[in-house]
Amino acid sequence: MFDIKNKVVIITGGANGIGAATVEILLEKEAKVTVLDIDANSLLKLEEKLNNKFVKASVKYIKCDITKDNELYEAFNSVQKENGQIDIVINNAAIGQETMDTYKKLIEVNYTALVTSTLKALKVMRKDTGGRGGTIKQEYYSITGVRVLTICFGATDSNMMPNMKSFDPIIDENMESVSKSYPTQTIWSAAEGVVHVYQNGTSGDTWLVNGNKPAINITEKVKKAYHILSEDIFP
Repeated sequence: MFDIKNKVVIITGGANGIGAATVEILLEKEAKVTVLDIDANSLLKLEEKLNNKFVKASVKYIKCDITKDNELYEAFNSVQKENGQIDIVINNAAIGQETMDTYKKLIEVNYTALVTSTLKALKVMRKDTGGRGGTIKQEYYSITGVRVLTICFGATDSNMMPNMKSFDPIIDENMESVSKSYPTQTIWSAAEGVVHVYQNGTSGDTWLVNGNKPAINITEKVKKAYHILSEDIFP
């Protein structure tokens, strides 16, 4: 099991929802956390809340638009300079509006910035170039000492859920109907799942955190699905 105490953590989109809950749990476990978020007001509210709850917690808040490389790199460099290393990067920031007006932004936040952050983390953390290793496929882990873990969240009672939209109103109606039939998990259950995956995951793993249940390793199911899809390509 990987220990969290004194680990230097960066979490994107950490001012609300699953991110904010994860920050609290990490601080309870005595991690050193830097919260990145584009929402300055939410950062201030989180800072006030955590100052009242934690007396000696090591936490820093940075307003950052992760879709702008210079802001993201500056945040990483600041954390590394202050702490000497970065141990964990949690790419939590996301938006859920898949409309004609927002789909480009969704790609920038949910995909492009995630890749940029992961590559920056790998560069900073890899042992073969002077880093300490950490968590961000197995062949890379053996060289770099950096784990890469994927978490799939089920429907979660966060501020993202009410704002989720798609291109098609019919899909929106179906999503609303499904959400009423299946209860959402709490942000705390989701955040506990994040911490569990960090402590127990192997590089290349995919985990499911859903329904207020313990995190489940679904790596073999994902591999099986890829195998089925590739059967006609690599017979």
